[in-house]
Amino acid sequence: MDNITALGGDVYEIDTRMAGYSGITAGYLILGDRPCLVETGTSTSAPVVRDALTSLGVGPRDLATVVVTHIHLDHAGGVGDIAGFYPDAEIVVHEKGARHLADPSRLMSSARMVWGDKLDVLFGELSPHRGVQDPRARRHRLHRPRQRAHAEQSLLPRARQAPRGARRLGHR
Repeated sequence: MDNITALGGDVYEIDTRMAGYSGITAGYLILGDRPCLVETGTSTSAPVVRDALTSLGVGPRDLATVVVTHIHLDHAGGVGDIAGFYPDAEIVVHEKGARHLADPSRLMSSARMVWGDKLDVLFGELSPHRGVQDPRARRHRLHRPRQRAHAEQSLLPRARQAPRGARRLGHR
């Protein structure tokens, strides 16, 4: 496929073809025993990303992890769709972004105020993460590194939150 670039060491850049254009956004696949996708692109990019993963030999039950660095629609807008394509994949998100994956209505409302009708063409609709009913439900427990040994509570089933204080990478 012409939207995949081998970066070396089993790492691949996948042009997500945001809004049908090349060179705007990318996801990264790290192959190995437990393949990991970093960034999903927009919801309209999800089929492009799925097709790229398939061409790299990653089937619906093979993707182990999806990591989204932050909850901007060009980076994480396709996470609900990708989770549907890869039902066994663990979704990893910072704790402050988890609520938006569980219930994206507030985020989508704000985005629609900014982008208007262009939202659908540029980003599509962020789908809620599958199986999420109560975003406050206690599902997974994680220990915070370098802090007292108490548990962190996840908002999403089959999702893991990045530790509090994780570096903010900024928008790229």
